[in-house]
Amino acid sequence: KGRQNQPNQTADGIAANTGLAEVYKKVKASEKADTVALSDYARYLPSYNDNASFVAVPIIENGKVIGVLAMQLPLDKITNVMTAEKNVLSLDPNAIVFKLNNPAFGQDADWPYATTENIAQVLKKASAMVRPEDKVVVLMSTHGNVDVLSVNFGAQYYPHVNAKVLNQWLADLRGKPTLLVFSACYSGSFLQALSGPNRVVLTAAAKDRASFGCQFQSTNTYFVDALFNQPSLADSTLEQLMAQAKVAIDQKERAQKLSPPSLPQISIGSAAKTWASQPLKDWVSAK
Repeated sequence: KGRQNQPNQTADGIAANTGLAEVYKKVKASEKADTVALSDYARYLPSYNDNASFVAVPIIENGKVIGVLAMQLPLDKITNVMTAEKNVLSLDPNAIVFKLNNPAFGQDADWPYATTENIAQVLKKASAMVRPEDKVVVLMSTHGNVDVLSVNFGAQYYPHVNAKVLNQWLADLRGKPTLLVFSACYSGSFLQALSGPNRVVLTAAAKDRASFGCQFQSTNTYFVDALFNQPSLADSTLEQLMAQAKVAIDQKERAQKLSPPSLPQISIGSAAKTWASQPLKDWVSAK
């Protein structure tokens, strides 16, 4: 996505000293049909100087390289998880963090895949480990639709996750203080089905709205960035963080003329009101 790069731009123009040019040159210099070139993440001016990585393969005709197919790799889903992890560990260095990720085509799989089986196992493990004084935080960042959280590896799509399945996975955590955060389009469609007495549910969008910031050039989605990158995070309550995030997202969407607005949503269960109204730093001191 973003601006297209013409061949002369890749060779000696705006993209000449970028990861795109790097993978282009590697593939052009190779005579092998199975060549795959991958660049590290680095600043990329055509993506508004955000971090970008590229993968490229040759286009072969009659045994000769006649072109190069290059793709920019998404960063937002990975950094969403890393942003959340950084904040959790800053609040509680002893927190236990489970990370799953489905890499795009050409990306290394540094974490276990976010398959339906692995997600279920992680939530089962978390429910077995959680103590009465603990809080469980679950962040899911993916593409979505109404009652759909996408599961895809590169360009391959697999059976999606819906609210019924997710509720089954979360069953063992029922009654335990749990914060569910969904960064996905139409994620508000999960709000009612996943609400519970001791749960707080935050969604990036209303049930009939898309969310924004999931382009290749995005470091975080707008929702995760606005929610977790607040300077007063530790001193704020979930309600305050969500209120501030809504304002920041609305301003960003208006400035970029994105319509209709995403309208992030929040649900706080009756038993969760006590801890949801505490500053996040008090979650740890209360243990």
